[in-house]
Amino acid sequence: MESQNLSELSMAELLTEQKKRKTALLTQQFIIGLMAGVAVYSVVKNGFRFFPLALPLLFIFIFVRSGKGLKAGLQSVQAEIKFRNEDV
Repeated sequence: MESQNLSELSMAELLTEQKKRKTALLTQQFIIGLMAGVAVYSVVKNGFRFFPLALPLLFIFIFVRSGKGLKAGLQSVQAEIKFRNEDV
């Protein structure tokens, strides 16, 4: 989506894009919470061992880093929607 300029999209396409990005961000947040739960369960069940704890923490790290891009994209879409609504 980044290859297409947001100012070239219609208002309906912007709203659809906003909905898609919100859904992607919510899904990613759910997966982060799930991985945190798996990490806590692993610690409770097995104690502080490296291998059962490393994989969920690695996934959390990856998802948090990629989430910054998703959040920035969502904010840019919301800013474009707000800009267009102020012009009307």
